[in-house]
Amino acid sequence: ELAWAAAALYAATGDKRFEADLKGHYDPADRLTRRWTWWRLFEGYGCAARTYAFAARTGRLGAEELDPDYRARCEAEVVAAASDAYRRARDNAYGTSFPLEDKRFRSAGWYFSSERAFDLVVGYQLEARAEWREAVLSNLNYEWGCNPVNVCYVTGAGWKRAREVVHQYAQNDRRGLPPSGLPQGNIQGGFAYVDRYQKELGALVYPGDGATLNPYPYYDRWGDAFNTSTEFVIVDQARALAVSSWLMGQGSLKNQPWKPQKDQVCIRRISSAPLAFALTNDVGNTERLDLAQIVWEGERQEPWVGTIFKFNPRIPGKQWVEAEALMQDGRRLHAIHEFVAMPEPKPGLPVVTVKTAQAATGAESGRFVIHRQGAADSELDIQIVLRGNAMNGKDYHWLLPGQYQPKGGHLVFPRGATTQVLRVIPKGKAADWAGKSIILQIEPRTTYNIGDPGVAEHSLGSKP
Repeated sequence: ELAWAAAALYAATGDKRFEADLKGHYDPADRLTRRWTWWRLFEGYGCAARTYAFAARTGRLGAEELDPDYRARCEAEVVAAASDAYRRARDNAYGTSFPLEDKRFRSAGWYFSSERAFDLVVGYQLEARAEWREAVLSNLNYEWGCNPVNVCYVTGAGWKRAREVVHQYAQNDRRGLPPSGLPQGNIQGGFAYVDRYQKELGALVYPGDGATLNPYPYYDRWGDAFNTSTEFVIVDQARALAVSSWLMGQGSLKNQPWKPQKDQVCIRRISSAPLAFALTNDVGNTERLDLAQIVWEGERQEPWVGTIFKFNPRIPGKQWVEAEALMQDGRRLHAIHEFVAMPEPKPGLPVVTVKTAQAATGAESGRFVIHRQGAADSELDIQIVLRGNAMNGKDYHWLLPGQYQPKGGHLVFPRGATTQVLRVIPKGKAADWAGKSIILQIEPRTTYNIGDPGVAEHSLGSKP
């Protein structure tokens, strides 16, 4: 970092004291300045070498202000780093610049092919070798799907997409797929420890990733699980962006002015049984979207790729559907639609509904009243689910007449009973209840129909 700072300060000011400081910190020909003595231009030393080597080309200093011998050594290290990346890509069956020095230790933390192509692009500025440009392309191809597992290592692209990525927003979002555009590690050593499964995922692999002899093939490993060794790192992402930007600048369209193109899409329901949705533009014409890759998500539904999204709602009440269309020109169009879903009624079955009611005692904040309409000559087991940001046992507890809260999400109507009441008893201080609510939703079963409303919400803050 001190070497990089000295190089940057000299390039900015031309003060010879900073150049002397740089030379005291960094000798480009010294193998001890390389990571593990073989990884050239690693982090701060690499930034220092590139800053000095390109100071004149970028107009920050005049060529006469640079030490010719020291500049030549910096340039030689830049070219050697590009040669290393090319050799690794050439010797790899899949064209990625993964070093054998790492492979022998079965380690691949935070490896991104597009980031390793950065040294190739920088070296190309000094020596425009055609084979180096081909190695840039082979690295990008590996990251975008030309690999043994046929996975695009950038979220939001490809047919087989990662779902469990190390990303706080994605971990807490309602959608199953993470946001588009996040690079993921291209090669992984194996499954990481996760809270839910602990070491079980790694133990299920045969042959084992850590086997002494004949382990699971290294390039064939891909696991859709939370793994910190494959999370994207902002520095690597920036270097990958530089590679992509340089490559786009090589084409015939590099001087063409860019013009924004406005578009607007919406989600339209085209069928009710089963539910089916289509993505249309603002005039209802789907022709321009026929060649787009459209990814759908919905409430408790698996992601789906296709022009039409069909499903039967797993729960009644408020639902959501989202669509993201990847257009042929690279644009992404996004739409959200919210609606109320009701299951198809079956004749002859009782109808169950739920609503909220005011508190009847001072200890309550309110009540959920569940009612069945129709035949009541037998016992009826109702399945319910609780949602909302109020936590049962922490923010509230509730009671049924004569028993504690229902267990396992079941509520039983005795024979002859048509109403069940859940009394909500808040816990803690009233100041803690603000903004907290409980959503009770009736789950579908084959023994009853769900009426309207099949879901109700109670706010703890409504207690007088």
